[in-house]
Amino acid sequence: MDSQRWGAFSVIDHIDAGALAADVLLYDKLMLPVPPDEAEIRRWEKEQWQPGLQKQRLDLLGDLAEPIAWNTERQQVYQREMDRLREAGVKVNGYHMTGMVLAGESVDVVAAYHSADAFRKDYPEETEADKKAFLAYLLGQKFAVPKGDKEEALKKAVKVARLPEFQEHRFAMYDWQQKVIVEGTPPEDAVRRMDLLLARYNRCVEKAVKDVYYKFAFTLAGVALSLAAAPANPLAAGGALLAMTRFSAMESRPAISAGPNGPSAMFHDFENIQKPFWDWTKHK
Repeated sequence: MDSQRWGAFSVIDHIDAGALAADVLLYDKLMLPVPPDEAEIRRWEKEQWQPGLQKQRLDLLGDLAEPIAWNTERQQVYQREMDRLREAGVKVNGYHMTGMVLAGESVDVVAAYHSADAFRKDYPEETEADKKAFLAYLLGQKFAVPKGDKEEALKKAVKVARLPEFQEHRFAMYDWQQKVIVEGTPPEDAVRRMDLLLARYNRCVEKAVKDVYYKFAFTLAGVALSLAAAPANPLAAGGALLAMTRFSAMESRPAISAGPNGPSAMFHDFENIQKPFWDWTKHK
């Protein structure tokens, strides 16, 4: 998939049309778990996961989505991982684990979160008790999303996502992010270039939709290092952000499986430069 970015989602992530509108713009393809048979459909209805609404979403998304059967084999993988985490005393959101199971099937797929809070519950910041921590790149982007009624915003986002010009700008932005991670581009150069690519991406959305608001999306990518490794100073230019941040040791946490040279997870939240960025990097 080269520098395409696919996101793996949970059994309920289709319900919130507003969040889905942002997802459609962030990801080249949305991997959505779907009920494989009538028995599973009835279970989803009992759990209030709204399989009928999901079918409507998939019809709207078309080739922007990849339905993945939430079958017995995947449910068994899910249950084993949930049991392992519970035995380790780790509290993890079962819905998010669904997306992690799907993301774990390919190194090219990102575990997708709809908020910083949801991500932080699975990947908390380091504590003084940690002997090791997860040192990661944190790349931020302030991106435009259609404003207004959520259902209409989703429809507009789908139209934008199909524009060849928009797809080219998104590809260029993620391709550059990948080079930053793999090649170790000087931080100042990386931020300036990311901001330029992001501006083109946003102008394409603004031109197509007119009425927009802004959210922040964060991409996490990194490798396990000792706590002695000093994080780089956070840098920002326009709507682009780049920092190093540290999280608790990952042995008893859901595995980030994208490897050291690729994006591992993404989350997005409402516009607020100070709170999400400075909170995450611990620089106030």
